[in-house]
Amino acid sequence: MKAFESLFSRRRGKRNAGASTTVMVVGLGSLIVVLGLSLLVTYSVLEIKTGIRAYVSGESLWSKGKEDAVYFTHRYIDTGERHYLDRAREGLAIPMGDMTARLALEQSDVDLAVARQGFEQGGNHPEDVPRLIWLFNSFHEVSDFRKAISIWRATDEYILRLDELIEVLDEGLESDRQLAATKKELNTIRSELRPLEKAFSTAMGAADRRFNNVLFVTVGMFLAMVAVLAMTVFSWAARRVAVSENELRATLEHAGVGMAVLQRSGRIQTANEKLCEILAYPKSRLQGMYLSDIMASLHAEIEVAEVFADLAYDKEVTLDRHCVAGGRQPLWLRFTFSAMAKNDGFIMVLEDISDERSRMAALAYEASHDPLTGLLNRREFYRRLKMALETAESESTRHALCMIDLDRFKEINDSCGHAAGDDFLQKLGRVIRRPLREGDVLARLGGDEFAVIFSYCPMDVALKIAEGLRDEVESFRFEWDGRRFHVTLSAGLVELGPAMAQLSPDHILDVADSACYWAKQQGRNRIYVVPPDELTQGSSD
Repeated sequence: MKAFESLFSRRRGKRNAGASTTVMVVGLGSLIVVLGLSLLVTYSVLEIKTGIRAYVSGESLWSKGKEDAVYFTHRYIDTGERHYLDRAREGLAIPMGDMTARLALEQSDVDLAVARQGFEQGGNHPEDVPRLIWLFNSFHEVSDFRKAISIWRATDEYILRLDELIEVLDEGLESDRQLAATKKELNTIRSELRPLEKAFSTAMGAADRRFNNVLFVTVGMFLAMVAVLAMTVFSWAARRVAVSENELRATLEHAGVGMAVLQRSGRIQTANEKLCEILAYPKSRLQGMYLSDIMASLHAEIEVAEVFADLAYDKEVTLDRHCVAGGRQPLWLRFTFSAMAKNDGFIMVLEDISDERSRMAALAYEASHDPLTGLLNRREFYRRLKMALETAESESTRHALCMIDLDRFKEINDSCGHAAGDDFLQKLGRVIRRPLREGDVLARLGGDEFAVIFSYCPMDVALKIAEGLRDEVESFRFEWDGRRFHVTLSAGLVELGPAMAQLSPDHILDVADSACYWAKQQGRNRIYVVPPDELTQGSSD
């Protein structure tokens, strides 16, 4: 999977994922911009429409206030009742408040507080007041709205005159002639204001219709801009994804490991050339095959359902299989599976690890075998001896350790050289192996020292095998440059029973080595059997 991660994930992570990240950022950024513009346009439209509606509603309140001022002033002149004059002032306060607000907004230094107070006096809803102010400040120089404001401004003299008449009446008029003149002027004000009111409403209606037209064009242009932006972004994204996919396909095709996309059933959907090469299948045949059928042809097995179940808990599943295909050398293949998005399949990476396995086996062999004779070395023999002691205790069985030291081997080295000595040791290793049973452990401990573990062997049987081994060595003749050599062996034999399981391997080897030395001192070419009590006594000493 390391090859896959370094090739597939890294390339895809840096290029394809990099492209998709860019596409995502650009796409989301564009979407956020579009949404922001949409919200801004929608908010502006609602504010303008609501502001126009507020002015139309305000004009209605203005007209009603003016009519109330004229009507109740008439009633005061006819009846002289004071409360009618108060009602007239209340009605006139509405257009007076609107005029105050407009005058505050028309100043070079706009007084928003006065404007707000004036519009509220004019009976406008407090939530509409900011819109009235904003619409006036933003559009007072625009076409029909400017015309409506001009008409509104023309009503000021009539409103102010009404205010003067009410104040004069409040001070008191003594003659009928003056009262009649006042009534006539009130009627004149009413008649002259009505066309202005109508003109204001007409101008505001025209402004609303013009705004609708402008809004239609603006929204159309905005939508067209959004469409162009979306088409540009998605076209660019499609090109980036296409380029990235092409690069990925090229990378996969030239990858140094086999790669395939498998459906959930185990059917191969796509495969690269390296996979076809490893499995010795043409791509036209490989794509569409089931993994189980391929494994059957390799005399190996992989349960796809189990792999898929394992992927629910692990990011990847790695399996090594020893495969044998007809007419080909045995292979070690490493299968690495990783789940795809939505769990609708998985990606398989296949590596031929035969060379790696061979190297590991060679390293393991070198670490545990003597390079000259091919027998086990001292370190591996020590491990096997420890295992024998453990099984003697756990299984209540018996083994035997035989330590071997060659007699007169030095004569070969001294007279013929080390090359002759090495050749002799190689051949002697094969001689010693002949009388041993399957399961017995033979090792060269170094120099001319050998050792054997007679596995699952009572002492009497071990002694017979050791004697046979001694006879084999005694009868062996080694020749070098026309000279013949006769070599024998001296051996120490130690029983490895349950009672010896608590002894250390080092101690037992020392005892066996001492026994071997004792046999040599007794005349060579003989075997010394260590009594069990001597072995135990040596441990306590």
